[in-house]
Amino acid sequence: MQLAQRLEDRDTQNRRSREVVIWWMRLAAAVFTALQTVLSRGDVAWFSWVVAAGFLAAVASAGLALRRPLSDRGLRWLGVGSMATDALVVVSVLANNLTDPAEPIYLVSILAVLEATMRWPTFGGAISGAAAGVAAATWTLVVYARTGEPAEVDFATMRGGVFVVIGCAFGALTRRLADQHRDLQRVLDTSRDLIIT
Repeated sequence: MQLAQRLEDRDTQNRRSREVVIWWMRLAAAVFTALQTVLSRGDVAWFSWVVAAGFLAAVASAGLALRRPLSDRGLRWLGVGSMATDALVVVSVLANNLTDPAEPIYLVSILAVLEATMRWPTFGGAISGAAAGVAAATWTLVVYARTGEPAEVDFATMRGGVFVVIGCAFGALTRRLADQHRDLQRVLDTSRDLIIT
């Protein structure tokens, strides 16, 4: 087998491994969402159950897809679909919990940041961190407005800023680790070819 083909196969294998790790993280998040729905149903109970059931169904369908052999392109599309679903879940959870500005529900956004960063280091970290930051800050201001309490803008910007910093830092770290792993794997593959010939 040619070196270029082996490297391409290895990249697909690495992407698959990454998607499996993300799938386990999503499964844990879906189970946690269902448990939280039992304990705290949000503003509209039936909507919380729809979100939890939809999240579990999306995770189950992604798990079934991962049991089949997928091309690199198929794995990429699975990642995009999963990320879009999870972003919708985060927005739905935030939108259904608008009664207490001190509630830590805004932290659910960190799951989307971690997931995007694992899939798309640097770019995913920066974009998802910024999106989660805007979501957390907006959620905080909306809840203050709904409860009639005076809005604490510094509280909202602090929440938003933390997500941006986490996304960028985790993205940079993940990119560096991925690059080092790829470089080491290519040295190993090239060295093996030189030894064999």
